[in-house]
Amino acid sequence: EEHLCRLFIKKLSSVPEITIYRKKNASYVPIVSFNIKGVPPETVAEYLNEHGFCLRAGLHCAPLAHEYNGTTEGTVRFAPSMFNSEMEVLKLAAALKKYVRILKSERKVLN
Repeated sequence: EEHLCRLFIKKLSSVPEITIYRKKNASYVPIVSFNIKGVPPETVAEYLNEHGFCLRAGLHCAPLAHEYNGTTEGTVRFAPSMFNSEMEVLKLAAALKKYVRILKSERKVLN
């Protein structure tokens, strides 16, 4: 699970429109929270759902943590399990990159 989180982060770290909220050397917590600049987390999760991925969006029962991090609208949460594969993570990262390209072409992502 941790390997899949690190792979996910690695594949998205080159996309400036995606903000990842996770310490680089975080102890084992197989969760990665992220946002796309200028896009509500629910909109991102809905897009991913329409393309075969199930990620949660929102405050994740931690509104004070979101207040502290400045993510008062919440985040999208990637939480792989032992049943997920590297290929699924690569496809998810590719879907997010494609979504950012679509948003940029429609000028919906804030710079």
